[in-house]
Amino acid sequence: MLARTSKIKHPLGFTLETPVLIPSFSSKGFGSNKDDNSEINKLLIIASEFLTETTLLSAYDLYYSHIKNIEEAIPEIFFVDSGGYEISNEHDLSTIYKDSPPPKEWSEDKLKETFDSWPSHRPAVFVILLIQFTTP
Repeated sequence: MLARTSKIKHPLGFTLETPVLIPSFSSKGFGSNKDDNSEINKLLIIASEFLTETTLLSAYDLYYSHIKNIEEAIPEIFFVDSGGYEISNEHDLSTIYKDSPPPKEWSEDKLKETFDSWPSHRPAVFVILLIQFTTP
């Protein structure tokens, strides 16, 4: 064995063995919602067939419906982060477009609402980082 592994048991019964690669989806760097179905949501739907273990989503994208229909996604466990990446002004070299639409208001209350509305039967790990929330 070359690397240390650990098993983490989620309260809903799912066991995650580390280390693990977690594919992530973010609206940052993609075009805006033109037809009520964002580009990042379309990519998640296409990739869902192959991503069966884990996926990382942003609470910001869930709140603003950039990512929807998580009930149709296949991953056994989701990681949901606090949305700081989507509201940051920093350009990321991994983005598709340099000029993303400006971020919408993002607050601690909106983050809490998103976490509270997560379906209780879908295993998830909520990742909260200290972020500076935005106002329009």
